[in-house]
Amino acid sequence: MKNYIEETPQNIQEIIKLSRDKSNYKNRIKSIEQLGKYKCQQSIDKLWRLMISDKVYSVQRFAFEKLQNFGENVKLPRKRKGHLIKDINNKLIKVHASFKNDTYTLMDFKIAFKTRYPEAYDVYLYEKKHSFDNWIQQIIDISPKKKTKNIYLIEINFSNSQDSIEYFNDFISYKGANTKLDKCCITSSSIYIEAERNTIISPIDILTNDTNTITPPIN
Repeated sequence: MKNYIEETPQNIQEIIKLSRDKSNYKNRIKSIEQLGKYKCQQSIDKLWRLMISDKVYSVQRFAFEKLQNFGENVKLPRKRKGHLIKDINNKLIKVHASFKNDTYTLMDFKIAFKTRYPEAYDVYLYEKKHSFDNWIQQIIDISPKKKTKNIYLIEINFSNSQDSIEYFNDFISYKGANTKLDKCCITSSSIYIEAERNTIISPIDILTNDTNTITPPIN
């Protein structure tokens, strides 16, 4: 006994639209339930596409069962192994970086993840199930952290100088990092240095250590 109707439903376009919702696999399963009630060419074509290409295995299997019920010569695809979404780890790191080192919660991250990559979110929400939150947290924990910039301002004034004569006013390369420049201004009445370091240091080190800004190299 047939448990489907051999005709095209009047709302076939609405059903097909539901089947294209890559942000929610449950909607695609609902569409398959509707498509399976009507054996027409549009239903068959859409079920084939879902069975072959959908990244959620439950969707593939359900589409296979409906096609099998229609009498189609079908074979259930094997469950995919490895990463279901290309570069998924890089995508999660990009979500992490989008917060620009601001504090955020796991829920904040999940909202940003779903907004930026709705298909990937949907696939892994199904695939990881109860371990979904732990999986995200592991990615967050290994994500590269943004380096903190520490700005140091040093100003030395000479009280016994009457006239201020400028001897130097320019940027000097910090010897420990060729790409980092320190602002230095030397006059007869003062020395001013503006320096940036990735680590927290004592400002006196900028003047006294062997890689400081203003000491010339020893030949």
